[in-house]
Amino acid sequence: KKRATLILLALILLTKMSLAESAFKSYVPNGSKFSCVTCHISTDGGKNWNKFGNEIKMNHMSAGKPKWSTALANLDSDGDGKTNGQELQDPTGSWSNGKAQPGTLSLVTNPGDASSFSGVEDLILAKEFIEINSIYPNPANENSQVDFRIKEGGNIKIDIFGLNGNFIENVTEEYLESGDYTLKLPLKNLNNGVYYLKLSISHYPVFYKFVVNK
Repeated sequence: KKRATLILLALILLTKMSLAESAFKSYVPNGSKFSCVTCHISTDGGKNWNKFGNEIKMNHMSAGKPKWSTALANLDSDGDGKTNGQELQDPTGSWSNGKAQPGTLSLVTNPGDASSFSGVEDLILAKEFIEINSIYPNPANENSQVDFRIKEGGNIKIDIFGLNGNFIENVTEEYLESGDYTLKLPLKNLNNGVYYLKLSISHYPVFYKFVVNK
């Protein structure tokens, strides 16, 4: 009987925790756009937290609930070049639970997923500076390379991210003049799977999905 009571109490506690976590989305601006995936990794059924969720859980909780603030809004949890506030359409972190949702919902991107593009207007601006023409062959092997064009010279950063938005490695970060470039795709540290190549210039990113099949 005592064991059954303990099991029941444990189930009640887990249920309460689950309900509490599902309500977290109402404590960040426009949290309804991605729902639980705002803070959790989608591909594992929401078992683990993404980088934005981990940041909240570790440093931005108050009375067991997420605390949206200027400090949290100013961070770039997923490393995609846009702050959490910019991605959630509240760049100053001034929104609070109960207020009308800020910004434009269609432009909201996921602050925990680096492959979630940084808004329609940024994609348009990005293409004015840089574009990825192709990665070939794709699926990629040791001979694969990426062709890209710099339309206006500047500091360019090239990174590789995993499918879940996890940072893998920096390929290069340097000043490049305008022109066409070819770069061998580094696969040494990559296992077979799906990845994103991110090229950014002046903080405007473009992404290209590729598959590794060594």
